[in-house]
Amino acid sequence: MRTRALGTIVLPLISILAIVAFFVVVADRLPDQVATHWNGDGVADGFTSPGDLAIVVGGITLLSGGLMAVLANVAAKNAVAGGRAINGAPLSLVWFIGALAISSTVVQIDTQVVPSLPAASIPLALGLGAFGWFIGVWASGPLAEVPKATGPAPRHADRVPLDEGHTAVWSGRTPRSRALAVVLGSQLVIAVAMGLLLSWWAALAMVPVALLIAASMNYSVTLGPAGIRVAGLGLGLPRVIVPLDEISSASPGTVEAMSFGGWGIRIAGETAVITRSGPALVVTRTDGAVLRVSMDNPEEPAAVMATLMDRRS
Repeated sequence: MRTRALGTIVLPLISILAIVAFFVVVADRLPDQVATHWNGDGVADGFTSPGDLAIVVGGITLLSGGLMAVLANVAAKNAVAGGRAINGAPLSLVWFIGALAISSTVVQIDTQVVPSLPAASIPLALGLGAFGWFIGVWASGPLAEVPKATGPAPRHADRVPLDEGHTAVWSGRTPRSRALAVVLGSQLVIAVAMGLLLSWWAALAMVPVALLIAASMNYSVTLGPAGIRVAGLGLGLPRVIVPLDEISSASPGTVEAMSFGGWGIRIAGETAVITRSGPALVVTRTDGAVLRVSMDNPEEPAAVMATLMDRRS
């Protein structure tokens, strides 16, 4: 029977045991010091014993697969669209790391010659990782029926007291995304695994992805006479801007991360800036488009926006 536990826990654990078993079985046929790291020229510059290699690979796959299993469990609790895709991540990550380690070790069996980094290691690992993702998604089975998203509330939000001739400005931040912190952690685990098992040059390829994830963990939100501006902390990217004269209503509401396929700036019928599921500021534009922004206290910015809309010319 296909279940989430089968795809996210059972198959990854079986795979980890198989990977560790491989290193145990071939340990006597490997040199005393196994090449585990290569520099930018493909020359081995890091070595360890066969026993330590089995422990390191087993630990990295268990940690990375476990992190992704936790994320898949969080997605399953939402039981909404997009969550099923994350169920393939634990097995995909385990197969990816396992393929990197095994492909760079198998060329050292029954030889004392230190090999160059196998050219097929990374393509093979990427291919098996993708195949593992499909297997993990299939084995996890379907999610529960997706509930419909909650629409914006009618335009009767509270107003803030404001003297004639004055204006209002509100600024704050979205709640920090714990889910993206888990994803960022898994990316760092992958980068370290690639650095330890292959080359730190290969690990550098993960830096742009890690920076994008880090930029999507928290956003600044500013409301004023110009409208609403939501921007990633630090560089101010990515960002979403809606002019005040294009806003027809603003109200407290909710947002579900998995209904948009994840976290960060998402577009799935509506636009959403999501750092976690829960309360959100819901802004409806004059053309009917909707923007949802994760907020701990959406009532306050909604009241400010309603006041600004009342006073616009």
